[in-house]
Amino acid sequence: ESLQAASPVGKNLTHKICSLAVEMQGAMFEHENDTIWQDLLNLLFQFISQEHEDKVDAALQIFNGLFSYIMDHLVQYKDDLKGILEKTLQHPKLDIKLAALQATVNLLSIAERKDTKAFLPLLPLMVQVISAALTADDETVLEDALVEFNELAECEPMFFKPHFKDIYTQMKPIVLHQDFANANIRHQPLEFIVSLIERLPSVVKKDNELLKDILELVFRLM
Repeated sequence: ESLQAASPVGKNLTHKICSLAVEMQGAMFEHENDTIWQDLLNLLFQFISQEHEDKVDAALQIFNGLFSYIMDHLVQYKDDLKGILEKTLQHPKLDIKLAALQATVNLLSIAERKDTKAFLPLLPLMVQVISAALTADDETVLEDALVEFNELAECEPMFFKPHFKDIYTQMKPIVLHQDFANANIRHQPLEFIVSLIERLPSVVKKDNELLKDILELVFRLM
């Protein structure tokens, strides 16, 4: 009932209600059967299917929290989860895109590697969140999105390997952009790229031109 009523009360209070719901469910998860979990999941799926921005955001916040408790249960619904994240990563509201990115990264950080492969098609949409924030000149969302990429690069670098060159191409303009109020934003894409290269040297091993370009970009910030 609290979740159903959450949408009209404002984003901050909605997030508090969502966090409380996750904590309550998490504290009881060992004592609850799959039917009860499924009732909650059905409600979240219903929220996502609606056009109400606050309900979509609430569902993403709860999903993000539940990944830590019931990942083994949730991965049974990989197709549904992929569909939800695919839809919300393309939401017209930048805040919803960011919430979807945060949920996606959290899922990928917690799930077994064998289960993350199904979400690889989402990577271009994840990168588009960064591009959309740059286009909108929203430095807060841009910085938060880059933090998510850096965190995922540290724990699950293999996820980025198939699209490394494309990601670099889309992040390069951020490094070259000189009008940020927060100049540190320019460093974050390079931190991401260098982190991946350290963990996966093969992404540049046979591409001297790409490696040269990355090094030149590094020197621009020195």
